[in-house]
Amino acid sequence: MAQQTVDLKTLQNSLRDCLLEMQDTVGGWGEHPGSHLSVFNTAEVVIALLEAGSAVGGAPIQQALTFIMNEKVDMVAPDKGTWPRTVGHNEGTRKVPDIIRTSIVVSALVMAGKNMQEARLSIDWLNRSSKQRWGLGLQKN
Repeated sequence: MAQQTVDLKTLQNSLRDCLLEMQDTVGGWGEHPGSHLSVFNTAEVVIALLEAGSAVGGAPIQQALTFIMNEKVDMVAPDKGTWPRTVGHNEGTRKVPDIIRTSIVVSALVMAGKNMQEARLSIDWLNRSSKQRWGLGLQKN
């Protein structure tokens, strides 16, 4: 049993080191090294790092949280609090509220115990939005 614990800890340390090596100088992560930095991917990595034992107050986590908050798009009501995704169209791009991105970012903020006012705003949006059909913007009957 003790051997499994040591192996898990070694694996967590290796994962943490690998992820930290891939962090961009502005604090974010992309889907793979050299790709576009993403709030979604950065929040996923924050969660993984915290689960692997990284310190909440450590520079990599703080830089990641700063990146996340700097990338926040202010949406207007009723979508205030969402972390949107960008969708492209022939005419250009637009921001679309996204339940998955919002949920992942909120999880990272809550796990880090940071930006709780922003997390509460997003949780309120998730609660309000649970009454809608996702992707269609239609009200449930």
